Amino acid sequence: MPHMEQTIRFKEIRGFFLIYFSLCLLLALVLFLPQYLAQRRSFFLQMETIQREEVGIHKAVMADMFSSITSDLMVLAHQQSLDRFIEKGDSVDLQPFGSLALSMARHKMAYDQIRFIDHRGMERIRIQSTGDAAFQVPLENLQNKAHRYYVEETRKLPLDCVYISPLDLNVENHIVERPFNPMLRIATPLYNTAGQYRGLVILNYKGKYFLERMRHTTPRRVIPINPHLINRKGYWLLSDQPEMEWGFMVKERSNFTFQNRFPQAWEKAIAHGESGQVMTQKGLFSFTTFYPVRECSTFLKQGSPDFKATFMEGPDPLTWKIIYHTPRANIQAGLRSQNFRLVFMLILFIGVGTLVSWVAARHVVIRRKDRRLHKRFFILKDGLLQSTRLHSGSLDLEKMLTQVLESTKDLIKARYAAIGLTGDGEEIIEFFSVGFSLDTRQAIPRCPPRFGLIRALLQEKKSILVKDMTRDPRFQGFPHTHPPMNSFLGTPIFYKNRLLGAIYLSNSEYPKGFTSQDLQLMEVFAAHIAVEINTMQLYRQIKQANEVLEERVITRTQSLSQANDQLKQEILHREKVDKALYKSEARFRSTFQQAAVGIAHVSPEGKFIRINERLCQIWGYGLRELIQKNFQEITHSEDLNADLDLVQQVIDGKISRYSMEKRYISKNGYPVWCNLTVSLLRNSDGTPRYFISVVEDISQRKKAEERLLSAKIEAEKANIAKSNFLASMGHELRTPLNAVIGFSEVLLDQFFGPLNPQQAEYVNDILHSGRHLLTLINDILDLSKVEAGWMRFLPVPTPLDSVMGESLKTIGPMIKEKQIRLIRDLPKEFSKIHLHSDPVKLKQIFNHLLSNAAKFTPKGGTITITGKIVSDVCLPSNMALKDTPLPDSLRTCTQPGVPGVEICIRDTGTGLTSGHSDKIFESFFQVEGGISDKSPGTGLGLSLARRFVEMHKGRIWVHSDGLGKGSCFYFTIPLALDEESLHPEEQLSKTQKESKQ
Repeated sequence: MPHMEQTIRFKEIRGFFLIYFSLCLLLALVLFLPQYLAQRRSFFLQMETIQREEVGIHKAVMADMFSSITSDLMVLAHQQSLDRFIEKGDSVDLQPFGSLALSMARHKMAYDQIRFIDHRGMERIRIQSTGDAAFQVPLENLQNKAHRYYVEETRKLPLDCVYISPLDLNVENHIVERPFNPMLRIATPLYNTAGQYRGLVILNYKGKYFLERMRHTTPRRVIPINPHLINRKGYWLLSDQPEMEWGFMVKERSNFTFQNRFPQAWEKAIAHGESGQVMTQKGLFSFTTFYPVRECSTFLKQGSPDFKATFMEGPDPLTWKIIYHTPRANIQAGLRSQNFRLVFMLILFIGVGTLVSWVAARHVVIRRKDRRLHKRFFILKDGLLQSTRLHSGSLDLEKMLTQVLESTKDLIKARYAAIGLTGDGEEIIEFFSVGFSLDTRQAIPRCPPRFGLIRALLQEKKSILVKDMTRDPRFQGFPHTHPPMNSFLGTPIFYKNRLLGAIYLSNSEYPKGFTSQDLQLMEVFAAHIAVEINTMQLYRQIKQANEVLEERVITRTQSLSQANDQLKQEILHREKVDKALYKSEARFRSTFQQAAVGIAHVSPEGKFIRINERLCQIWGYGLRELIQKNFQEITHSEDLNADLDLVQQVIDGKISRYSMEKRYISKNGYPVWCNLTVSLLRNSDGTPRYFISVVEDISQRKKAEERLLSAKIEAEKANIAKSNFLASMGHELRTPLNAVIGFSEVLLDQFFGPLNPQQAEYVNDILHSGRHLLTLINDILDLSKVEAGWMRFLPVPTPLDSVMGESLKTIGPMIKEKQIRLIRDLPKEFSKIHLHSDPVKLKQIFNHLLSNAAKFTPKGGTITITGKIVSDVCLPSNMALKDTPLPDSLRTCTQPGVPGVEICIRDTGTGLTSGHSDKIFESFFQVEGGISDKSPGTGLGLSLARRFVEMHKGRIWVHSDGLGKGSCFYFTIPLALDEESLHPEEQLSKTQKESKQ
C-alpha cells in the first residue's frame, strides 16, 4: 500500500508540472515583461512633468507676492499727504498717511509693521500687527532706527528705487526672537522737490506667510512631493524637516545645509545650474533659481509698463533655490501601486492555469484510486461486523470492549484505539484503550477531561477525521503521558438518540492517514457496538439497584438507633440549659440592681416597667413611686420634645439607639442633669417590646463646665484689654526710643566732635540695643494690633518677584556676615505672577522667615528658596504631611479650593523636634528653652508671620527631619483676584503653558 501511494503522488506531481511550467513561461514572456517596462517609463515621465510644473507655479507665485508688496509700498510712498509733509514738515499731514497704512495693515494681515522714518532715523508713524489686530503705536513708544542696516542701505538709493532685504529671522538685542519670526523688509527713500532726503517708507513682511503658502499650496498627490527653499549658500529657508531651517542664523543648526544632506544632488546640478532635474540615490530633485529683485522687476514691467520703481541690487544679489524632492521610498511605493494591477492579472492567470493543470493531473489517478478503495471498504466492513458478533456474548464490559478495540485497530491499520463511555451529564466516566504499553496505560487517567478533540466529539456529536494533528487547533485535552499522535479518526456512539460515548483511532499506518472510507467503517461499527454497550449498561444498573436497596435497609436500621441515642442526649442537654438559664437570670438581676448608673426598662408608651436602686437615688423617688409614673412626667419641659422626637425615630427604625444630655425634675422639684442612652428591644415579629434606658448623673460635671466657661470669658476680656492698651501706647513707646536711636547715630557720625574708642564703643552698644528694643516693641505692637482687630489689611495684585527681592536686600547684610549661601530655585513663571496680598504684610512674612532662617543657620550654611503653583492653598502638597494628621497651623485656612503659590524656605540650621511643629508659631516661644529661654530674638517673628498668612486666607507650617537636620517653612498665598488681573484659573493655566514652552 505505501508503494501505491507513492506512485499516485508521483503521477500527480508529474502531470501538474508539465502543464504549469508551460503556462507560466508563456504568460511571463508575452504579458508581464513588456507591460512592466512600459509602465515604469510612463511613471518616471509623469513624475518629472509634475515636479517641473510645481517648480514653475511656485516661482510665479513668489514673483507675484514680491510685486504685490512693491505695489503697496509705492502706493504709500506717493500718498499726497505724505508728499505735503515732505515739503512742509507739518505733522498734521501724517495723519492721513497713518490712516491709510492702518487700513492696509488690517486688510492685509501679512505685514508685521508699516513705518515712515524721517531723515534723522526717527520713527514718525509705526503700524504694528499682533495676531488678528493692527494698531498705530503711540508717539512715546516710537524709536530711533538710524543705525539699522536697512535704513542705511535705503538712504543710499535715489528716488523711486526699492530696497529688498534678505529673508532672515527677527533679532532683538542681538538675540534671535523665539519662536522664529522670519521677516522681509522692503523700503523706498523719499526726497523733496529740492532733492533733499526726507525719510523712507518701509514694509516689514511676515515671511511665514509665503513660506507656509509654499508648504501648503502643494496639492495632495498619490506620491508626496516635499518643497524646499534654500539661499545661495545652501541653508534652508523652508524644509520638510523644520528643525533644519535657518542654519545661517542659529548657531546649533549651522551644519544643516542642503549640501550636507543631499551631496549628490548638490554637486551634480543644483550648485551650478539655474534650473533642471537630477535623479540620485535620495530620489528625484527638480529645481530652479529665483532672483527676487530681478523677477519682481520683470513681473511688474510686464503687468504695468508705466511702473516707475527701480530695483537696486548689490554686488551679491539676493538668490534663492526652489527645489521639489520626491524621496526614493515614495517613488518605489508609487511604482508598487502602478504595478499592482499588472501583478494581480498575472496572479489571476497563473491561478487559472494552476487549477486547470491540477484538475487534469488528478482526473485519471483519482478514478483508479476509487476502485481500489471501494473494494477495501467492503472487506473491512465484513471483518468488523464478524468481530462484534464474536465478542458480544460476554457480560464483562471491559473484556468485551478491549477485544473489539483490538480487532478494529488491526483491521483499519491504526496504532492506538480507545472507547470512552459517558454518564447522564455526558461526561466520560469509563475509558478503555489498546495499543499502549503497560507503563503508558497506567499513567493515562481512568476518566480523561473533556478538552480538544474529545470534547468536540461529545459536544458536536458528529464524526471527526484529522489527517495531521499538529495543524488542528483542537489538538489538546489528551494527558501529557499520551504518546504522540499524527492522525485521528473518531465517531460518537448513539443508541436511540442517546449518547453512550465515543470511539477513536490514532496514528494510521498509512502515510496519508485515515481516509473517508475508514470513517464510514467506524460509523457502521459504532452503530453495532452501541447495542452491546446498552445491554451491558442495563445489566450494571440492575445489579447496582439491588446493591443500593440492601444498603438502604442497613442504613435505615442504623439511623433509628442513632435517633434514639440523640433523643437521650437532648433531654440531658435541656436540663443543663435550664440550670444555666437560672444562673444567668440571677446574675442579670444582681447586675441590674447593683449597677453604678441608673437603668430602667420603659414601655413604648413611656411607663416604667423595671427600675434599679441607683436610678431611684438619682431622681429622689422611691421604687413604688416611679413605677406609677412615666418618663414624660419627670422630664424638663424644655428637653421633652427633643427626647420624644428621638424616641419616635428609634420606633420607626431610622436609628437603632441615641444618647443625649437632658434635665429631669427630681422629687424635691430641682432639675437634675443626666446623660441618657436609650436602645429598643423588639419582639420576634419586629414590634417594640420595651426601651432600655441608662441614666448617668452629670450634675457635677455641668457645674464645672459653667465655672470653666466663666473663667475663659474673663481671661479673653483681660487679653483684649491688654492688647488694646499696647496698641494705643505704640506712639508713646516708639517716640522716645526713636530719639535715643537718632541721637546715637548722630554721635557715631561725629557731627559734634570726635569720640574716643571707648565712647564710640558705648554709643554703638546704645544704638544696637535701641534698634533691638525698637524691633521688639514693633513686633509686640503688631501682635497687639492683630489681636485687638486694629491691623489694616489692604490686598492688591502684588508682584511676587519684586517683594521677594526687597526682602532679600533687607537680610543681605546678615547673610553676607555669616557667609551663608543663598539659592533661589524658583520656576520661570514666578517672575510674572501677581498675588492677592497686602505688599507690606507679604514683605514682613518674607522678612520674618528669612531672618529666622539666617539666625539659626550656622556660618557657611545654605538657605534655599523654592516654590510652585498649587490648585488649592488649603491642601498640603509635600510628602511629609500626607501620612500624618494636619497640625493646628494648617487647620486655620479659611478659603479652600483657591489656587495660589506655595513657597518653601529651607535652611541647614539646628532643626526641630516633632513636638515643636505647632508650638513654634506661638508668641514668645523659642526652640531651645521654650517661652523662658533667652536666645537671640523676641519669639514673635514666626507668630506674626503666621497671623499675616492667615489674614491672606493662606496657611503656614514647618517640617523638619529632626535636630541638626535643618527646617523647611512652607506658606501659601492666593493668586491675584482683582478685576484688572487674571482670574486665578486663567493665571494658573497661563503660567503653566509658559513654563512648558
